[in-house]
Amino acid sequence: MKINLVSLAQRPAPIRLGCFVLCLLLPWLSYAAAIYLLVKDENTRTILTMGILAVEFYFYYLGGVNTSISNPKHLVIMV
Repeated sequence: MKINLVSLAQRPAPIRLGCFVLCLLLPWLSYAAAIYLLVKDENTRTILTMGILAVEFYFYYLGGVNTSISNPKHLVIMV
């Protein structure tokens, strides 16, 4: 499924933020569910899940998604 980011850029800020949070949440839930089922210690669970969330945030927000401003027609995320 392709998501055209040009049409998303025309939406209000709350909708764009919601899409960003969903992009972080969906992959993170699969990791969090596995960690919560496999790890018994609550402190270790928290450390692992927050670490994965931080890495995912870094990937999506700071460099994992192509955000070329010069040609916004090519901003497409493959989901």
